[in-house]
Amino acid sequence: MTYIITRCIAPAVIAAALAPALPAHAQSSVTLYGRVVGGVEYIDKVAVPATGKTGSLLQAAGNQWGTSMFGMKGSESLGGGLQALFTLESGFSLPNSALNGPGLFNRRSYVGLSSPSWGTLIVGKNLSISNDIWDIDPTGQQFMSTATLVKGRNWPGADNMIEYRSPDLGGFSFGAQASLSEQPTGRRVSAQGLSATYQTVVHNSSLIVFSHPPA
Repeated sequence: MTYIITRCIAPAVIAAALAPALPAHAQSSVTLYGRVVGGVEYIDKVAVPATGKTGSLLQAAGNQWGTSMFGMKGSESLGGGLQALFTLESGFSLPNSALNGPGLFNRRSYVGLSSPSWGTLIVGKNLSISNDIWDIDPTGQQFMSTATLVKGRNWPGADNMIEYRSPDLGGFSFGAQASLSEQPTGRRVSAQGLSATYQTVVHNSSLIVFSHPPA
């Protein structure tokens, strides 16, 4: 079972709360969203190392077909088509409420600027650019998906990252992402990736190159 909740806070409420800090012409919006995935899972032929035999397992489970998550995202018009934006998002496990990773916002926490002419630039934490496979994965890259074939290597997140996404260029678009190591010596970049896409109404082709050197 999957429940998806999206709620947009009325711009008037946000504007009232931020009135002292915003120019009179600025328009802003904040959206709260979330998804809860869970169910009952039965697995047979589970190995029992202590006995060398197999058994069955019945348990409450979550995240098999999508990560349970909650988050908020917002934007503010700066004029001339330029927007400031942010996203904060955390994933969790439904059966025990444990977070999916370290930190409060373990999936996304970034700010940036976006323009229909120049594209989007963000900094912070985001899913790795390798997750662009979502667009062409028929299962949406869930627990049983193309990620299964590569042991989840296209699932990771990118910390301390800088990311650029181009606008639509007649069906073509591209992106680049780099995770900074934040070390005074050695590698300056701990991970990096590029993606290129050509998309029409009936066609979608993507090329993704991603590198994550060992520590």
